[in-house]
Amino acid sequence: EVFMSGTAAEVTPLRSVDDHELGVGPVTRAIQQAYLDTVRGHSERWAQWLDPVPQIVHEERGEHGHSKSERHRWRRSRRLAISRA
Repeated sequence: EVFMSGTAAEVTPLRSVDDHELGVGPVTRAIQQAYLDTVRGHSERWAQWLDPVPQIVHEERGEHGHSKSERHRWRRSRRLAISRA
């Protein structure tokens, strides 16, 4: 069995080397599953390796690409400008 590992590759099995078919074996599958369980937080075994990152919630954008709060600010500033005129 042969696999690559790294930041982008994660754990990726090599199915062939120089036109020699290798397939994917049980050891590679087990390592791949253990890795995925760890990075997704499904395994307590290596939980100390993980740093929680808060999830950022993005506002929904309207047809012109502006968020609801941006549209509200624009309308409010426009009303103030008109009322001052």
